[in-house]
This record gives sequence, structure tokens and C-alpha cells, in this order.
Amino acid sequence: MKRNPFAVVPQPVLLAYFGDDWETLEQHPEALRHLQALECILGERHFRRVWRAVAPRVLKAFVKRFPGKRPRFWWEFSAPRMPAGLYPGARFDGRLPQMRRRIGGGGVPMHEADPCWVPHSRYGLPLKWADYDPGDPPLYESQAAFLERHGLLTPGESKCLKKKDLEPEVAPETWADWPHLTLF
Repeated sequence: MKRNPFAVVPQPVLLAYFGDDWETLEQHPEALRHLQALECILGERHFRRVWRAVAPRVLKAFVKRFPGKRPRFWWEFSAPRMPAGLYPGARFDGRLPQMRRRIGGGGVPMHEADPCWVPHSRYGLPLKWADYDPGDPPLYESQAAFLERHGLLTPGESKCLKKKDLEPEVAPETWADWPHLTLF
């Protein structure tokens, strides 16, 4: 009989993990470490399956708290995909999450500098940089602008947005502070 590796994690903590609710997770450090270890051990396939099960509930609560934004697992598993044909023959062609549109600023994402580098992102922004100038940081469309451009804002959500929610965002140079570095 197969054991469910998520069974030892209380349901509210599991929902908090998939919904970027770090306030709740910090109150349950042991469960957080367990989930982080499971993510490393089990990998994407298992977490995609759990995300599908919890996504409606997580997104409803998340959008209520943070209109115009989405949690990390939405970006990984539910965001629009890059079009097929960008990386012909690669196993990830057409399967990677689309990144947010670049608006300006300097810097070169690693995947643009090195064709052997798979384009990885967090919240639709490049994960690693080959060149990054803090004096001229890269600017990307906001999460809200990305969601609006793709027709993914809920009707109630679009009414909550303010002008600043649609303004470009600076991409971070490093995600070393993850998980506490969020774009909220």
C-alpha cells in the first residue's frame, strides 16, 4: 500500500505552501521543512498533481488577498506556456511557463546569454542573470499586466486593481532570499 507523503502535513499548512502564505508557514517550521524536502525528493510531477487538487481553493483565497497576482505554483503549473518551436527538439519545448514581457532596463538573463541554459523563472521573471546592473535594473510588466494581457483576471479582481498594480516591476538580481522574497 502506497503512503501519501503529504498526509503528515495539516491541510491548512499544505494550502499555505501552495498559496505562498508565509505567515502561516513560519508558524509551522517542521511542516515547512517537510514540504520543501518533498518538493526536492518527489519533484514536479507529484507537486503538479497536488496543485491541480488544491488550485481552486488556493487561488480563490490568494486572489482575494492579492488581486492581480498569482502564487508560485500557479506560475509553475498553470501560467500560459511558451509557444512550441522556440526550442525545437528540446524536451521542454512548449512546456515552460511564459515569462512576463520585458519593458526596459539593462541586464541579460542567463538563457539569452547561453543557449545551453534552460529558461527558468519565478513569478514570470528570469531566475538567473548573466549580466545585471543594479544601476539600470531590468523592468518587466507587472503580474497584473501579464494577467490582463492574457485575459486571466477574474471579473471582481480587475475592479480591485489600481494604476500602480499595472506599472512595470524591477526584476530581482537574485532569488537567494527565497522563500521570503516575494513580489507583493
